[in-house]
Amino acid sequence: MPAQTVAMPQRWPLVQQFYTRSSDIPITKDARLVNAFAEKDSENEYWVNKRVGISPTPQFTLPNGQAGGVYYYSSNNQVISVVGQDVYINSSFVGTVVNFVPPTVLTPQFFFETINSSPTQTVVIKNTSGAAILDPTAQTLTQITDPNFPDFTCPGWAYLDGTLYVMDFSGGIHGTLGFNDASVWDPLSLIFASSKGDLGVALFTQLTFVVAFKQWTTQIFYDAFNPTGSPLGQVPEAQIPYGCLHANSIQKIDEILFWISSNQTISPQVIMMENLAPKIISTPSIDRMLDNLQINILPGGPHRIGFPTVNDNTLYSFSFKHQGHRFYGITHTSLNFTLVYDIDQKLWYQWTDANGNYWPMSNCSYIAPTPTSKGLHIAQALPGTSLPGSIYLIDADTVFPNDMGVLFPVDIYTPNFTAGTDRRKVLNALYFTSDQTPGSQMQARYSDNDYKDWSNFRTVDLNDNKPFIDQEGTFTKRAYHLRHRCNTRFRIKTAGMQLDIGSL
Repeated sequence: MPAQTVAMPQRWPLVQQFYTRSSDIPITKDARLVNAFAEKDSENEYWVNKRVGISPTPQFTLPNGQAGGVYYYSSNNQVISVVGQDVYINSSFVGTVVNFVPPTVLTPQFFFETINSSPTQTVVIKNTSGAAILDPTAQTLTQITDPNFPDFTCPGWAYLDGTLYVMDFSGGIHGTLGFNDASVWDPLSLIFASSKGDLGVALFTQLTFVVAFKQWTTQIFYDAFNPTGSPLGQVPEAQIPYGCLHANSIQKIDEILFWISSNQTISPQVIMMENLAPKIISTPSIDRMLDNLQINILPGGPHRIGFPTVNDNTLYSFSFKHQGHRFYGITHTSLNFTLVYDIDQKLWYQWTDANGNYWPMSNCSYIAPTPTSKGLHIAQALPGTSLPGSIYLIDADTVFPNDMGVLFPVDIYTPNFTAGTDRRKVLNALYFTSDQTPGSQMQARYSDNDYKDWSNFRTVDLNDNKPFIDQEGTFTKRAYHLRHRCNTRFRIKTAGMQLDIGSL
């Protein structure tokens, strides 16, 4: 009579929420998907997919420098980017955003907003110590020099009902004097996000609201159409008890805001806010990773009180939509990690480059399709790449199965598996359900002592009708590591076991 486990084979779990028991970097233990993402099918089972790859050559080659930001101006089908403080349209230099005064601390990230100026639209561009108006049609860059514009501002713009707003580090929100004119600022248009004594961090919008991020709290404003002073009014009882650890973590996708939170009592977490309703989306494992981030108050900073910063030049974030998935990513180049949240699958992943370092792209955007071309996803190369600051295409593994011509591994680390018993198990075979692709191979190895030591890799040809490995020995608990590193697409669903359970 066959063993029960043979009559009804079990499957080795391939997809589990990202898990790590410690905050150590690099991660050496526990279950995670690396350079992959998961997608649940109609049978309520997950497929593991290879992440997007990077084109071998830049779409727009720019001078090497600090990646400052990317913005797509749809009216002219132009890509606006910043490298250092220099502004480019596609690959053409336009001008430099000049600092008002030499900054004590300068974030490298720039922020963009389209203004319905007359006779043509303009794009405003700023960092914390400079701001300029770009005319994409004339390709001219004009500095904002109005004395009522603050010398130092928090990252981000807010544009609502024809008025443009910025926030200084004391929480004062300043507005323009006329509608759709970023060059003239109203000395009387000032309202403070001051329900708490924390410092300003960033200013963004959600739907028809202005969102003022501070260190420990977030306040919401709306257009009250006040005839004098600031047009804004505070939304009653809309204060959020989570601040923002760093403005570079803020992303918006489909009018949903994401950021790394902070307050006076808890460690950093990741917040998703939809329709002004905040929700914690980070897991305890992600929170442990974020505990490595430190917030530093630098006295005597640009606003003469103190500037909240967390390694300004090394924290990045990105978001993009691709093939039915919406991703929010956090990269810290000094700590050398990239964490990615799959919004609809509600799963976290780790993405790396070919050598296990952080994923080398950020500042993602999208070039809309034309009658003669499809839509293009783009991203800006980070430090550590051969052309930092340049703009590359990113796309599915069917288009770019590698990064800039270099193969990267997809790594599936499974949890420790016991089959629900401490008895010894004999694993006669593992059968894999995956896409059948010529040239696609996978390697498999295991650890029977809690990820400390690993067996030698065994190679599986995924072009076979029924890929498998056999004679996998005896174990009490075991974790598998599956690796795909080929210049092909990769998708795998299950690992079915031929398993016998013995005695203790």
